[in-house]
Amino acid sequence: MSLKYKILYINASTSKFRVEESENNVLGLLDAGIKLHLDIYESYKYDVYDSHNVLLVGKCVFAGSIFYGSHRLIAVFRSPLTRGLHVSAVGGAAYSFMRTGVDVICMESKSELSSLFFVKGDSQNGSSIVCSWKILDLLC
Repeated sequence: MSLKYKILYINASTSKFRVEESENNVLGLLDAGIKLHLDIYESYKYDVYDSHNVLLVGKCVFAGSIFYGSHRLIAVFRSPLTRGLHVSAVGGAAYSFMRTGVDVICMESKSELSSLFFVKGDSQNGSSIVCSWKILDLLC
């Protein structure tokens, strides 16, 4: 069984993005995270803070349903502490994420400047996704 996942790829160094649908035997966000880290980006070959590392943030397959605990926003990333793949969840945060029109956001590379990335989508059919960048002017 495989599900169609709409993944928004964001390249932080070039400020460009693309949307792709994934159907390659992915059962959920955790499967997508493992597949991207191990097969596509091969992040285990690089240092944790290297630009080849990716951060995936997304919602559960059952987000928006009546199942208890299914509205969690899940992050899959390489942990700087253990240097292994780590999964973290924030309860209830997927309610807002459902309005983006995507299932997963995959952050690639890294930016030299502190910045915010905004995603706004059509939650009804997911046909339109608007993305914008905001460079932060921080005094350190």
